[in-house]
Formats: sequence, structure tokens, C-alpha cells
Amino acid sequence: MNRFRFHSELSPNNTVNYESYTKATCAGTASWAPYYTSTSPDTRTGTYRNMDDVTGNAPRRNLGVGGFRFNDMSSSYQSIDAGTGTDWLIKGTANQCTGPDTYQFQYRRTNSSLTLGRQLSGFKHSIDPNGRLILNNPASGQLADYLRSLTSTRVWSNRARGGSQTNLYEALFEVDKTLKLAHEYLTIARNIASSARRNNPAAFAKGVSSAYLMTRYGFMPTVSDTFHTLEALKALVGNVLETTRARESSIDVTSSVKTIGEAGTWNHSTRTLTTTTVSVGAMSLDQYEKTFSDNLGLGYKNFVTVSWELIPLSFVADWFGNVGDFIGSLVPDFGFTQIGSCTSVRTEVKDEFLITSSALVNPSSYTVTVPPSGSCTQTVRTYQRFHGLSCPKILVKPDFRLTNLTRALDAASLLVQRLV
Repeated sequence: MNRFRFHSELSPNNTVNYESYTKATCAGTASWAPYYTSTSPDTRTGTYRNMDDVTGNAPRRNLGVGGFRFNDMSSSYQSIDAGTGTDWLIKGTANQCTGPDTYQFQYRRTNSSLTLGRQLSGFKHSIDPNGRLILNNPASGQLADYLRSLTSTRVWSNRARGGSQTNLYEALFEVDKTLKLAHEYLTIARNIASSARRNNPAAFAKGVSSAYLMTRYGFMPTVSDTFHTLEALKALVGNVLETTRARESSIDVTSSVKTIGEAGTWNHSTRTLTTTTVSVGAMSLDQYEKTFSDNLGLGYKNFVTVSWELIPLSFVADWFGNVGDFIGSLVPDFGFTQIGSCTSVRTEVKDEFLITSSALVNPSSYTVTVPPSGSCTQTVRTYQRFHGLSCPKILVKPDFRLTNLTRALDAASLLVQRLV
């Protein structure tokens, strides 16, 4: 059964007031009076949210008959704040009337319910006749589909590995290198000391990078394998339910500028900073008979995929593409029963509007007593859940993470080894 719900915390549309400081006659007394008042359309503030989902049987009641379905659902949320702003005031440069009745015409924006930032931002809640928000949703674009494929491929690869955090086959195949670690460290230390004495920067850099790579890809994995092996000795065996998850995200920041006129008096230069975040997750719930070898990472799937891990610099290829995940996803999952699976897409689009500067349309006719200013923020969030996983694909990764300190040190050390 399809179900739709919504919740609104929106204010009414707001009004904006402009006043003039003038006299009815030169002999009269100058005072502030309404110049014009208007209700600005689509200037509501607050939040609005809606959700569509499909109701059905509780998941646990279906476990005994082969699994359950993660029902499709989607939700949308939009919030526009009240914004900030200064009510400007300008004063005419020409005298009105003569003699003791002389005064200067003044003009101002005054309002208690609509800030200038909110008025000029252009943000609005668009709601269709059925009560659903009308949004330009990044979750329905190519980026979301791509990230769903990337995370699904990783889940297909990582499931049926017995929940182990390590692949002891790789450690066993490289045990000879592990036993030589102490000797290699001593050799590298001698080379570093020798290059320092000979004032040889290139050899010194190569020695330091060798020590770093030996630690990252020799010593630390050995420590990790030892730790996880000890943990595996305490892990449970028998019929279990296991969840495998993967997540990827992308952040994009753009900026746009625009000139907006107001009341025939101002030309406002504005900037809108837009930050778009797309986060995608994938999961699989599986039932299988867990053994002691699964806990140690000695399952058949780890054995089949270890050949890729043993290829020199295969981890570098995995920086730029999901080669290892794709290979793992092709290995059959013998003995595993998939109870259920799904992917989900979360998006957030945050627009930050700001008046950067303002110029009078007729600067020779007025002086500025109180300058205008203003800002406003809009946040739109969406969530979608899809039943099942996408088919495995080999893909280029969206972020090579070369700005990450550890990844940058790895890359620099590898380059030194090849170039020096």
C-alpha cells in the first residue's frame, strides 16, 4: 500500500513597507508616511517536509520464507530561514521648500516581518497540488546512479568473506617478506645514514621513502593481521546473519552572482554559494554457516581474490578505479543466502545568499544614511531508498583522495622510488 505524509511549519507570505519623509505643504510638519506596501509572493519562511513509502509486512516475519524486501521510500525537506538585513535609509540632496520651511526628502525601507535578505534571495517553497515539494533533486541524476553502482559493487565484493577484517592468504603468501622486515629496516637505516654523511639528498630521500613504504605496507599490515587473528579466535561460529555495507559521497561547491534591482532605488550585487552533497549507501543482509576459517579470513572468496592483491602496485590501481572490488564481485557467493539488500541516496543542497554591495540608481540625487545589507540561507534535503543492489560495474572512482595526507605521502614515496 502506498502512503504519503507531509508536515508544514511555514509562515504566511510577508509584507514589505516603504516610507517617505515629506510634508503635505511647505508650511506643514515633515513626518514619515507610507509610500507603498506590498505583499511579496513566495516569501514564506520555515520548514516543509513530505514522505512517500510503501507499507507491508514486518521484515522479521519473512525471514523464515527466504528473506524480506526493503520497501522503496523517499522523503524531501526544505527549510528557508528568516534571513538578515538592514532597513536602509536615503536622504535627498536637493532642498524641498524655502526659508525656514526647508527640508530634505527622505526615503526608507521599514519592515518587521520580511528581511531584505529573504526578500531578494529568490528562495521559495514550491509545492504541487498533491502536497509534494517540487525540487531539482540531485538524487535522480547521473552522479547518484554512478555512486549506487560503485557502492553496490563493493558490497557484492565484500559479502561472503565471513566478516573477516583481513585476508590471511595474502599474509601467508608473503610470509618470507615479513620474516625479512627486520633485516630490511637495518639495510634502509644504513643507507639513510650513509647518504646523510655523503650529503646526497636524492639517496637520502629514497631511503626515507623506502622506510615509510616498508612501514605502511609491511609492518602495519603485519600488526593488523596479528590483531585481527587474535580477535578471530574469540569470534562466534555457527548460523549467523551478517550485514555488509559500503558508502561513497561527493561534495560540489559552486558560486553565482546576480544584480537585483529594488524599488527603482537600488541595484544590489549579490552572490549565492551553493554546496551540494550526495551520499550513497549500499547494504546486504546475508545468512550463512560461519566457520573458524571464515573468522580467520581463510574463506574461498579471499583465496580466489588474493591473486589481485599480490600483484605489485595493485593497490595503486585501486586508488583510481574499483578494480579489486569488481574482481571480488564476480566470485560466486557459495553458501550465502541473501535475506535482503538495498541502496539509499541522501542529498543536501545548501544555498547561502548574500548582498555583497549596493549602488543607488540615482547617486546624484540621494545620499546614503543607512546602507542596505542582507543574507538568507536555504537548505534542501532528500532521501531515497531503493530495493536491491545495482549490478557490479568497473568504474573510475570519483575522488582519488590525493589531498589526503596519507595518500599524498604514499604517492610521493612511490614517485621517489621510481624517479631517484
